Amino acid sequence: MTNRPSNSRYGIVRKFLKFRGGHVPMRCEAFAAMFVALTAIAVPAMAQDFPARKPITIVVPFAPGGSTDTAARMVAERMTVFLKQTVLVDNKPGASGTIGANYVARSTPDGYTVGALGGSTTVIPHLMGPVPPYKFDDFVLVGQLCLVEAVIVARKDLPASNSRELIALAKAQPGKLQYGESGTAMQLAFELFKSTSGTDILRVPYKGDAPALTDVLGGHIDLAMVSLAGAAAHIKAGTVKVIGVTSAERSKAFPAALTIAEAGLPGYEAAVTTMLAVPRGTPQAVIQRLNEALNESLKDPVVIDRFTSLGLGAQRLSPADALVALKADLAKADKVIKDAKIPTER
Repeated sequence: MTNRPSNSRYGIVRKFLKFRGGHVPMRCEAFAAMFVALTAIAVPAMAQDFPARKPITIVVPFAPGGSTDTAARMVAERMTVFLKQTVLVDNKPGASGTIGANYVARSTPDGYTVGALGGSTTVIPHLMGPVPPYKFDDFVLVGQLCLVEAVIVARKDLPASNSRELIALAKAQPGKLQYGESGTAMQLAFELFKSTSGTDILRVPYKGDAPALTDVLGGHIDLAMVSLAGAAAHIKAGTVKVIGVTSAERSKAFPAALTIAEAGLPGYEAAVTTMLAVPRGTPQAVIQRLNEALNESLKDPVVIDRFTSLGLGAQRLSPADALVALKADLAKADKVIKDAKIPTER
């Protein structure tokens, strides 16, 4: 008889079936072998039937109405059609997104709980010291949900209208200007601007784009680094100045707005990437099925047009390519954290 390790599924079942004398009857041996064979078949079969059992939930770790939430809801509608199964969105905001991200990390790895993770949720483990609430390795990426374009806006009477003029103004009065940011990702984007340009601009943290923009409009702060989607209405109304967008190319939503790079800071680029991710241990076939549904959704003309109008972008990436892209983002974030001397919890 073939030897099987005692810590295998076969060994566990065999121990369970043992009689007091330590002997396992032949019929029980056969049952143990059959049980192990059936469970080995069950996992691939469940993956093949995915998602027949129940609706899929995309967990957005931020409040409703933001860029990630909007993108997730649009994609969820299209994924529902592709998968022939309802795809829901559940908002679990709090603690800069860590509550929702941690919920996904601790969920059953069966593909029915998917996280929309990006910005602060992917960077925060790098800021939390040796015991973060979750680790990067707790997840497996499905693909890219969206790229959130950010923008530096200024109060109307600030004597600077582009990144070149802002750099000159900030160097003329170091430590005098103030910028607001709406989260860790936006903070890192502006700190990259500061470290690259050699400027000293004071940070004022906010809990969202709206309150930061309100204080810019009221003249309480000079600048804000916010999502382009969040600032769109104010840009269209002309109530704020656009210093520059953070992407490498001009935004299709506001093509007249210069990039920070072309208007005074060559090489600057900072985009907030949001990925769909599942708990580690999710079957590969399930991940592939979700990736197909996501990428088909991103090809939809309605989604493309809506994304463009909101200053969102998206690339149809494989799970492997998504991982490469996110690791590059995290490497850049690590450098910004180090250069800006942003403290981490210990």
